[in-house]
Amino acid sequence: MNSKIERIDNLLNQFGYSQSSKCGFMFYIGGSMLIAYSEDEVDNLWTAQHQLPLFDINEEIDELLGPLKDLYMQGFFEELIWRLDVAIEPRKVTVPRADIKVSEFTFKNRQMLKNDDSKIKNLFDAESFLNAVFEGVGSELLSQDYDLTQSYKAGICFFNVKSLVDVNCTNEIIKSISRVLTPTLGNIETIARSPSVLFDGYTNIQLALITLISGLDEEFSRTLWAFQSYVFYEKQEEIPGIADLPIEEFIEHCSLLAAEFYNVNREVMVRIAKKQVHMTMFPSLQNGIDERSSLKEAMQNKFGVPEKNTSHSDINLKAATILSYFSVICETTLSSSEKIIIQ
Repeated sequence: MNSKIERIDNLLNQFGYSQSSKCGFMFYIGGSMLIAYSEDEVDNLWTAQHQLPLFDINEEIDELLGPLKDLYMQGFFEELIWRLDVAIEPRKVTVPRADIKVSEFTFKNRQMLKNDDSKIKNLFDAESFLNAVFEGVGSELLSQDYDLTQSYKAGICFFNVKSLVDVNCTNEIIKSISRVLTPTLGNIETIARSPSVLFDGYTNIQLALITLISGLDEEFSRTLWAFQSYVFYEKQEEIPGIADLPIEEFIEHCSLLAAEFYNVNREVMVRIAKKQVHMTMFPSLQNGIDERSSLKEAMQNKFGVPEKNTSHSDINLKAATILSYFSVICETTLSSSEKIIIQ
């Protein structure tokens, strides 16, 4: 197995994804590797492409796509775009010798992902529908005994063919999916698209947290990272078992450490909080008041609720909890100057 594919496989296993989800996600990664999301990454993406399995599309396309129900697989992506509610206009082509216009893509609710008309509004909505997409696509790949490498190559072939007919629409589909990848999946896409070895030595929750805060204010992110060290480490030693706590106990642990972090770092936090780049819908810490129920309500409004209790949903939820409690610290800094008494 290609070394980068092997690393991706290991991470997907660590995050608890099924074999069908892994194959479906690698099919999408095949499309992702075809386009640069910005001009700045063109050279890096070319290098990253050469770190993944190379092959001659023209020679292998029939072998890779021939056994697959490609229109059935396409339906999963088309419905996902419909549920994302993004405006992508497919190119219309007139059928020769007929006054009929057709498109390569039709975005509508096929009810392949869910038997309702719900749209994707938050992180855990996205997780639920992405799981359904990659499970569905991956099941078709597994039915033909495709492994991760074959799934990746098939994805390249599939999205390349679609690009030949409607390049703008195909690119927008891939970019739209990339924008809503959950922290766990987004982390793996970043690894696939990077020519460098990234994120060695980090825990699963830290990997998700890195992706969740990607693109935020640099000073805000650095200080948040210092807070996550309070959550997971004491005297530079990892606190055993914290990452595996049930979510209620994890929230309680974060609450205590948020108070401790605020008490020690109030002066530093003034500058960070005044930037107003945190999520302002979260409660502040107040002596004698338990903020946890308000925090959980704010988290549900912001991120939604995991549909299923899976390893990756737990990782994503705990990463979101750390980000949420750092926003609590920011709100506390803006609203109070008193020391918080840790109960």
